[in-house]
Parts: sequence; structure tokens; C-alpha cells
Amino acid sequence: MNETERKLKSWIEFAVDSAGERYGKFRSRFCVDELFETVLHDDDSPALIAAKALEHLCGDEAGGFNGSTIGLKAVFQFLSDVSESGPTDEEDVRRCHGDLKAKGFKRESLLTWVETWYTFPA
Repeated sequence: MNETERKLKSWIEFAVDSAGERYGKFRSRFCVDELFETVLHDDDSPALIAAKALEHLCGDEAGGFNGSTIGLKAVFQFLSDVSESGPTDEEDVRRCHGDLKAKGFKRESLLTWVETWYTFPA
């Protein structure tokens, strides 16, 4: 697990704790170990890590939202942590979230969404 993946894991743990949930239960329900052991790769960019995490933690089989607000919060916190810029004011945040809902939760759409709304250090 590289440093960027460790940051995502920390934000997942924080989001679970903030929601008053048990990490073990969330980890099992959303297959968090699988995300880190088989889905993410050491050479994935931060944008791709975010897209894969959103798909894995928040997407359903049909590419819709599975209801995991904890997963959303974790990935949004991760993006704020690793990006140089993203949505800043309330209107931007509202448009960003609306755009995410419209695009759906399939990896390619999610990667496009991340790269549209966030910039990352070179």
C-alpha cells in the first residue's frame, strides 16, 4: 500500500468513525479489503484511486448510487487532501455533487468527473 492509498484508508476510517459506525462492519459490507488488495494498484494516480474508490464503495451493479454516504464522505475528504484544487464555494459544491449524480458510478464516468472537478500536483 502506497502513501496515497494510506491516505484514502485513513479517510475511510475517519468517515466511518464520524458516522458512529463500526469499521469492521463497514469494511465487511463494502469489501474494503478487496478495494486495497485487488482493485487499487501502486501506480494508480490519485484521480484513478478516487474513481475506483467511488465505484467500489458507492456504486451499485447498475452503475447507480448504492446509498453509501460514508463512502462519499471518505472520497471527498481524500480528494480535498490530495488535490491542489476542487470545488470551493457552496455553488460549486452543489454543481459538483449534481454532476456526480448525473454521470453515475461507473469507473470511466467517475474518472472524467474527478478530472473535471479536481486538479492534482504533477
